[in-house]
Amino acid sequence: MSCLKRRQQADRFAALAYAARALQRGAPRARVYYDAGNSGWQPARTMAERLRRAGIERYGDGIAVNVSNFNATADEVRYGLSVIRELRRPRLGVVVDTSRNGAGPTRHHRFCDPPGRKLGRPPTAATGIPGVDAFLWVKQPGQADGCAAGAGMFVPGYAYRLTR
Repeated sequence: MSCLKRRQQADRFAALAYAARALQRGAPRARVYYDAGNSGWQPARTMAERLRRAGIERYGDGIAVNVSNFNATADEVRYGLSVIRELRRPRLGVVVDTSRNGAGPTRHHRFCDPPGRKLGRPPTAATGIPGVDAFLWVKQPGQADGCAAGAGMFVPGYAYRLTR
């Protein structure tokens, strides 16, 4: 957002609200979770304001954190719940992408197919944490970030290394 001009920001927020509204109307049983970044990116208050502008209060069921990232689950749970507190909407839930965070954060903030990563908690809706709706593998384990292969390509060797 900080790279966009005011009008571009308004257009982006409007597009996000439109997409969430379209999902809500077109698939009323679907749950809509807005991407809220991760604990190392924006303060909870900043993220909550952006989510408000994108329509989460009207169209969202919650937020997703750590998508395609490597941060520790506990850090992301704390961050996600703090964003929800800032939104003052306790009915909203949090889902955490745990697909590659089993070894914790990367060193030196290397995010492009970094070595030494491991699978995190298996996907489940039984998190045992109030307000946390699920741990999910949003990023398919083995899917390249763009260094081991083209972004989005499945790399069997990378998937295998995540299981070790």
